Amino acid sequence: MNISLKMENIKILFHTGPFDGTGKEGAHLTKKMRDKLQEYNYDPTFFTDNKECALELKRLNIEIIYIPDEMKKIKVKNVFLELSQLEQKYQFNAQKILFGDTDYSSIDYKKSMEDMVKYFYVLDTIISKDNFDFVYSCGNKMMGLVSEVIVKGKDKPIYVGITAAIFSNCFTLSNDNYGRFNLMDYYFNQEMIELNDKEEKDVKKVIANFKSEAITSTLSLEELYKPTLSINKVKYFFDRLKISFIEKDTPYLNVSRGLKKYLLRLIRTNLLRFGFYEKCKNKHFFYFPLQTFDDTTGRVWCNHIESRLSMIKLVARALPANCLLYTKEHPAEIGSTSLKILREIKKIPNVRLLHYAESNKKLILKSKGVITLAGTTGMESIFLGKPVILFGRSYYDFPSLVTKVNDYEKLDETLREIYNYPKKTNEKKAIHLLRALRKSSHECLFAMKQYFYSNEIDNSKVLSDENMSEYAKGIVKLSKLMKTVKSEKT
Repeated sequence: MNISLKMENIKILFHTGPFDGTGKEGAHLTKKMRDKLQEYNYDPTFFTDNKECALELKRLNIEIIYIPDEMKKIKVKNVFLELSQLEQKYQFNAQKILFGDTDYSSIDYKKSMEDMVKYFYVLDTIISKDNFDFVYSCGNKMMGLVSEVIVKGKDKPIYVGITAAIFSNCFTLSNDNYGRFNLMDYYFNQEMIELNDKEEKDVKKVIANFKSEAITSTLSLEELYKPTLSINKVKYFFDRLKISFIEKDTPYLNVSRGLKKYLLRLIRTNLLRFGFYEKCKNKHFFYFPLQTFDDTTGRVWCNHIESRLSMIKLVARALPANCLLYTKEHPAEIGSTSLKILREIKKIPNVRLLHYAESNKKLILKSKGVITLAGTTGMESIFLGKPVILFGRSYYDFPSLVTKVNDYEKLDETLREIYNYPKKTNEKKAIHLLRALRKSSHECLFAMKQYFYSNEIDNSKVLSDENMSEYAKGIVKLSKLMKTVKSEKT
């Protein structure tokens, strides 16, 4: 399908969430995004819950709706009665939304529910007031999850979530926050997918990386995510701490909590390097890597799962007698997983906690199968010819690629069958899936770096005119496709 970028006047409501975590830098990105989108006849209205971002946008003379100010105008008389009425009106579950937002899940329960009611009232008013074509947001915050619920089932506007694709510096759009990439699904259902030379090269590169049998360590990832201290990083933390004194309207800039978590990571990463973890010695094992749980993949795609520890215990009870379960921390959470949880894992007789620098590829290749909630390790395992047992929701959740666990009571039967009679994965389907995902993705630098997650940050390339033009082009191109796909369905 050839997508023309010439569009009639399009009114969009855009949550700055995908880039406002960096405050002032996020505001400048928002301004550039507005200017670039206007070149395509897009008329954007921006809304935010980040005060630093809102103040900087006002200084730049950019119209911005600061949601907490709008929420203060609303009086909630009976939180749970009004929330129950909203559940009935929109046919959703409030607990799922609360669990999906890490920050709101960590504060007072009644306060969280009251804010959710206010979010619904404010966003419903904003969305109903103007005839928007699209509502853009991110799916791991209450703002995005509430936006999706409000517009679900309506012809207009179309909800659009911006999410990372597995290709380097690529994003895709989806109208589903819960694991499905609907644009990818659209192409996956076609027999032939035409890619340009660059897209073909990207697909081949990912397949080569997945299929490479080189038993290399994940130390490169370890160094990327390993917490360190530097003068720039300390200055950054103090700047964020200063900002947090004005950012009290939402729990999204709880710098003290983030700093405490970071310092714990810094201490524990060095203290537990030796003597705490075990080595991969057994030949008969399933591999169940600990994926990040305080992000979209864990909180939203797997919102039916209580915790990673509960799932490890569940799998351990279902393992064949002559089999172990190997697990290790995700590179992005080195040192931040609770010591209590790690000790509980080590207490389970048939489970072994490995050092985080153990080669992921080696563990996949030696295993009887890979168990995952929804992580990218599942896709890697498919191309390495290993059976994948999937507990959560994911874009690669197809019967020809994974064994989906829907009945926990039959988990022992599932593991025993895979252990004794491992079935080959459908590589042809997996390649088709990657082609569909690349076709429905756009390449540009779309994520702003922060010192909480990276050891070095330089967002100048993200904010460059060339990159911002590409960013806006991708949003327009994929939004046009989103509209076409929806019209074809109806």
